[in-house]
Amino acid sequence: LKSRMQAGLEEVERLKKRHAEALERSKQADVKFAELETQITGASDGEVDLDAVFERTDEALAKAEEHRQEILEHSRQASSELAAVAARLEALKLGLQRRDGSAALLESDLSGTLGSLAQLVKVEPKWQTAVSAALGTATEAIAMSAAKDADEALALLKEKDLGRASMLVADAPEPEIPMPQLPDYVVYAIDVVQADDGVKNGLRSVLGSTVLVEDLAAARKLTADFPQVTAVTAGGDVVSAWLTSGGSDSKPSLIEVQSAVDEAETAKVKVEAQVQRLKFEMAKADSALVEAQKKNDAALERLNESDARMTALAEQINSHAQESAA
Repeated sequence: LKSRMQAGLEEVERLKKRHAEALERSKQADVKFAELETQITGASDGEVDLDAVFERTDEALAKAEEHRQEILEHSRQASSELAAVAARLEALKLGLQRRDGSAALLESDLSGTLGSLAQLVKVEPKWQTAVSAALGTATEAIAMSAAKDADEALALLKEKDLGRASMLVADAPEPEIPMPQLPDYVVYAIDVVQADDGVKNGLRSVLGSTVLVEDLAAARKLTADFPQVTAVTAGGDVVSAWLTSGGSDSKPSLIEVQSAVDEAETAKVKVEAQVQRLKFEMAKADSALVEAQKKNDAALERLNESDARMTALAEQINSHAQESAA
């Protein structure tokens, strides 16, 4: 009997110990559960911040892609425009080519050759046709530094049977040409031409007292009142008191072609600069896109890591909750 009582007491003590241990484990589980709840609450707050960061980086990435696409489209347009301008320029330059004595002189190494007159003068666009008509064959003249240079050029043309050419002598003395006071609707041809002084003296001799008017009616009225002048209309009709010439001419003069070439070259330089600027902007846009992608990837990685931590914490809480209930 005594032995059975002793065994019963020991069993009671063992059960008490197990109970105490269970209570301790439950207490520890509650503490751990509370800690995990605190952690998951903090993680949830951080998750909200990470979501906001990811949304911002995602939006920035979309804007960077859109900006790059815009620059790419502008670059394509600029490249197409450059190709068109270059093609137009080449076509216009073909119109400057001449297979006559003038071309031979320009291609020679003859000293004193200054260049094509069309390249050495600038005429106000409105009056290009009129000035070309006033100059006549001199429109295609070659400017020479001095009269002796022109003589050598003539000798070369004759010796090698290269054809004929007109030459304007640059060092010609300034002519004394009577310039009467004319009505306000009239402009002297020489006044709409820009050129170096030497070349302009030669032009002044060629153009003389030639004036420019809007139309044939104005030309007739002017030459009737001032028979000593020659009037040229904006359309290229040449009218004097004793001679009239004009009509239609679909072929532009060298001055007009050269002006178009100059405009095309200016446009080409402008478009080339635009293409280069867009290349620089594209490089910046590419860098910005790469940087935006990196930030977006990093934000997504942090968000995924946070999701993984939240999942792990949730599993731990569930486990400890079961332990506490046990």
